[in-house]
Amino acid sequence: MVGTGGTAVPLNLGSPLKDWVFDEDLSPYRAMSAKAAVTAAIGGIHGYELPDVVREDYLASYTGQRFADQLPYVRAHPAEMPVLGELLPRLETPVQILAGRNDAVVPPENAEYLDLHLPNSKLDLIDVGHFAWEEGADAYADVVTRWWEAN
Repeated sequence: MVGTGGTAVPLNLGSPLKDWVFDEDLSPYRAMSAKAAVTAAIGGIHGYELPDVVREDYLASYTGQRFADQLPYVRAHPAEMPVLGELLPRLETPVQILAGRNDAVVPPENAEYLDLHLPNSKLDLIDVGHFAWEEGADAYADVVTRWWEAN
């Protein structure tokens, strides 16, 4: 089971992920309030009000410098995704790909790229944005359950 991630080659990323990958100066991200950044991100969840416990979990995940500290991971995408792209055809494990059709951060072309290059994959796009598991919990759970039962 895989979901949202910038995997297409060439890279196809939306904002703010594209900025995090390509901005030369990371100091604004280090100075940014993690709470403000996470609050803005989860504020983009449509059609679903996060329970307080879930909201607090999102916030706790990025306390201190955790947000800035994860930037090297996404900044490695330009070098690492072409390598991954070459390896994908060799992976024979069944893979369910699930992404939001309206994801502006990680456009669905990334999921389509995976489906094209993984020999044993199944792609489902659901009518949601970046936070597919939050915005479309029922549809998301249906896809996961069907895949789990089939595999």
